[in-house]
Amino acid sequence: MTNLIDKVLKQRKDPYDVLGLVFSNFQQASQKQKMPNLEKLFVLLSASFEIQAKNREKDSILQKDQKELLEGFQKSMQADLDRHFTEGFAKATVLGNRAVLRALTWGKKVNAIQNTLIKRFLQLGDELIKENERIQVCQACGFIMVKDSPPGVCPVCKAPAKRFVTF
Repeated sequence: MTNLIDKVLKQRKDPYDVLGLVFSNFQQASQKQKMPNLEKLFVLLSASFEIQAKNREKDSILQKDQKELLEGFQKSMQADLDRHFTEGFAKATVLGNRAVLRALTWGKKVNAIQNTLIKRFLQLGDELIKENERIQVCQACGFIMVKDSPPGVCPVCKAPAKRFVTF
């Protein structure tokens, strides 16, 4: 039995998941031996450990290294800049759709700014934002800047200062 548990632990890693599996097996054995009270106990124990294993898995995903998540996000944004916007511009140009071209232009500008901001944050960390500065986000286009107050108008979409949210 110990070898089996060691083998399962190597595959599953989380002891709560392994205990859920073990109690599930005990529940099946109790069912075959016609021991309903013991079967109910093992059902509850198995379910309890399986739920705890799932919660622990969610917690570990949430606690994943912030830098790793930001690097992945930054790479995705860079792929948008390098390839996806170019493809979108080509298709919109063929269609002659000025509204799509305008939206792509704004989107590309905002994406480039966000990408730069993330790169700077990865380099500087919390030092990126000075003591009196706050993150300003334009609700109209998504433009992000680090400054003490929003600009008079958004440099990307020309929305007024009241369209900015401060974080």
